[in-house]
Amino acid sequence: MTTNTAHLLPRTGSRPQVTGDFPQRQLDQQPADSRYVDAILAEALTWPAVVGGPSAISVEGARALTLDGNVAVGVGPADAFMVGAEFCHVHAQGDFSLHATLPALLAEAAERAGWAEPHFLVHTGQAPPTVVLIYAARDEQEREVVLGFVRASYEFASAMDSVSGSARSPRAERTTLIEEGRTTMSIHVVKPDGGEQSGGGPIRCRIIEDGSHTEHRLGLIESTVPAGPAAPPQHVHREHDETFIVTQGKLRFTSGDNSVDVEVGSCVVVPAGTPHTFSNPFSQQAKFICTLTPDRYVEYFRDLSKLPVNEQGLLDFADVGKTMAKYATDVIR
Repeated sequence: MTTNTAHLLPRTGSRPQVTGDFPQRQLDQQPADSRYVDAILAEALTWPAVVGGPSAISVEGARALTLDGNVAVGVGPADAFMVGAEFCHVHAQGDFSLHATLPALLAEAAERAGWAEPHFLVHTGQAPPTVVLIYAARDEQEREVVLGFVRASYEFASAMDSVSGSARSPRAERTTLIEEGRTTMSIHVVKPDGGEQSGGGPIRCRIIEDGSHTEHRLGLIESTVPAGPAAPPQHVHREHDETFIVTQGKLRFTSGDNSVDVEVGSCVVVPAGTPHTFSNPFSQQAKFICTLTPDRYVEYFRDLSKLPVNEQGLLDFADVGKTMAKYATDVIR
């Protein structure tokens, strides 16, 4: 999961005590054991080009995440690394906090929300403001948040295309638009057969933009909905807005007790707090493009692909509801 700046929930309780010199360590509010940080590292090691090993800069026993070989060279910015190709490390000797690099806006948001604080060398100008100490996860919910920070650090350091898993070369895979007297910016192109396949049950999903190219302001998916009973339960998003643009077939959108049938070219706008669902009781397959602002809900579709289906190939509403709840979404019927 990728953590965004717009809806970063605050960490509960007071900040832990942290040393103000070498080595920077978290002194209290530690979990009973290393299970949460072990799970974070295990998942991170499944990401493309990530290599684990001893830290080149932290205390003895600290475990680092680095980028392998040429992937780390000339791709991520210099302030995305602490030393060499190392972008994150977990401390040792009973301290399960982490040092990591985060994009400046996210580093500031993490500090405001009580999840992190700058490395003490930031205050002396000896380290860039992207280097932070992330407090140890104390439970499963906090593990998810810390994992999101580690994922953000990885994306910052690697500048990798999170859809295809390949390194993005500024020359080969970015089209740069330059206008005289204006700031240079890069566009990101996903082809019709590109993106990340996800979703659960009969309804399939293609993640076109997961927020990594929009500073997490926007996510974009395409869903394929076969004719039949497959449909999500009616639900309410608390922290993001959605728009649906029907690109194939016909769909029925329901909000509360009201339903409307929409065809190709129709746009359905669902602000946060609005009950809604969709279904396809018609004879032909349907497709839609959905925007997610901010991108928070993209991870929901990734999680759906991990859920079991019943004998009819459908997802269990209870499982779907639990998954929705992870992303500030409530099932209402």
